[in-house]
Amino acid sequence: MTKWLLLECFSGEPGCVIAVGSTPKSFVPLSNIVRNPLSRADAESALRRVCATGAPVAH
Repeated sequence: MTKWLLLECFSGEPGCVIAVGSTPKSFVPLSNIVRNPLSRADAESALRRVCATGAPVAH
């Protein structure tokens, strides 16, 4: 089952997770949610793009 992550990036990188799918989270570090190093690297790369451009990323 594919789930989406909602991240805040107001504080810049690395940002915090505020939802996983429809489940709210209380500003949890991304590393607590995405434990696989390759998946976390992809998520961090997408977050850097969002912070740099301000544009949404679907990845």
